[in-house]
Amino acid sequence: MKTRLTGERWVESKEKRAIDIAASVMLLPIAVPAGAAALALSRIIDGEDAFFAQTRFGRDGRQISVRKIRTMRPANPEPGETTHITRFGSLVRPFAIDETPQLINILNGEMSLVGPRAYEKKAMDMMEGTLPRTLYDEWLDVYSRSRPGGLSSYSISIRGNITPDERTCAAKAKMDIEDFKAASFRHDLKMLGKAAAMGISIVQNKLSAPAPSAETVTDMAIVPDENVIGEAFAESITAMDMAYDQAV
Repeated sequence: MKTRLTGERWVESKEKRAIDIAASVMLLPIAVPAGAAALALSRIIDGEDAFFAQTRFGRDGRQISVRKIRTMRPANPEPGETTHITRFGSLVRPFAIDETPQLINILNGEMSLVGPRAYEKKAMDMMEGTLPRTLYDEWLDVYSRSRPGGLSSYSISIRGNITPDERTCAAKAKMDIEDFKAASFRHDLKMLGKAAAMGISIVQNKLSAPAPSAETVTDMAIVPDENVIGEAFAESITAMDMAYDQAV
């Protein structure tokens, strides 16, 4: 049996790349209709160009064009508004539907399903100007050796309840470094499991929200129990991890 791939060896492995391709292909039948519907709704609700691309930095410092569905206004908020997020964006951002076009980046090898958040130049400059030199050098080394990902500890945390301290450049850097050191087949499964659990949690909250009518019995809504979800994901991860060990 081969030695388990971890850290840099897993990040750069053919196995991780093969999983990225296979998972992306399996997600396409869901992502393509969802993305197409989101593009149409964005145009109807906000009346703006729905599709756009941003230049960000990828592996080895190469610039890549990251595709997204527009959920934020490029200009300042309109009078009376306190956010750049559009009406359409407030509906789809919790489910990350706006990021479905990034499957193209994953399939062509520019990104990975799991990896550090892809940063643009402004964010990279902020990291350099804010972080202590030793932390910045370590983070930049980790970032440069990784394909940016759709999922990471930081990208998952910002879709949940995150404190101001967890939004700092230092917190981002430390999460990216920890993810790199912990990188493995099992770690990728955990990231995917956390993302799925968060999506289910959002649906739970929507279903359990008070109905407009007092006569509506919201308690009858059939929603999964959070503990059951966690146990199911843990069992699935363990089973897939054992299968991976046997395969290699």
